[in-house]
Amino acid sequence: MIVLIAIAILVANTIWKRGSPFGKPCYSPNHDYYVQRYQNLNLIALLVGIGMPGQGSDSFVGYSRLYDRKGKLMHEIFGDLVHGPSPLWLDTEVTLYAGNDYDVVQLPTTVGEIPIGYYGDCY
Repeated sequence: MIVLIAIAILVANTIWKRGSPFGKPCYSPNHDYYVQRYQNLNLIALLVGIGMPGQGSDSFVGYSRLYDRKGKLMHEIFGDLVHGPSPLWLDTEVTLYAGNDYDVVQLPTTVGEIPIGYYGDCY
């Protein structure tokens, strides 16, 4: 019985963590890297938000995931998907935001020439 419960928890976590795409991918200037956000079910926000009109848009949580051009996952950060800027691409690093949290990820190669005024404004 305990084994079945453990398997059910593992399967549920795997399905939950995968999430569903939230918005379009945000590409580095040279398109060697991209960030895709994935929305996950937020049961706590749903329960708290019941009966509170206007708060539904604040309950989007999930992962911002960094991939290389071949689709290999390089990094992920979990947090609020609604609040927070687009990824910040700088030479050989990218800053990923998830609400008030952020991670600076060192990249193995440059993101390419960053045009003046390029902010990677994807969201």
